Amino acid sequence: MSKLVAFIAGACALVFTQQAVFAADTSSSESAIQTIELPVHARPMDIDTALRFVGVYELSNGEALKIVKRGQSFFASVGGDDTLHYVVATSKNTIVSTDRHLKIHLEHDRDGNVSGEVYIARKANDIPVMAAIR
Repeated sequence: MSKLVAFIAGACALVFTQQAVFAADTSSSESAIQTIELPVHARPMDIDTALRFVGVYELSNGEALKIVKRGQSFFASVGGDDTLHYVVATSKNTIVSTDRHLKIHLEHDRDGNVSGEVYIARKANDIPVMAAIR
């Protein structure tokens, strides 16, 4: 009888441990970044690479990401908000807005398909919400 009780107690402990691990995994993946940080030094992009970012992209949250070039500068906007956010490169495929409202990562495959994600902070102190590029 005591072996049966010990077995049941052990099984319950295993189930609770698995649930705790699963909960920790899902909560950390939902908020992959807590803030949008500016690079210490903006990374210059050659014009051909920078122009690959220009366009309108459909996001998984139903909004559209728009990246435009004005003179020698690049700007981005999301959804119905007409606010243009000045963006700088942080790496070959990633740009951030200098007001820390957007972080955009784009990947172009050889067939011209684009994938990636956008982290959007609606207000200055908001935790960014991720939307995938479709």
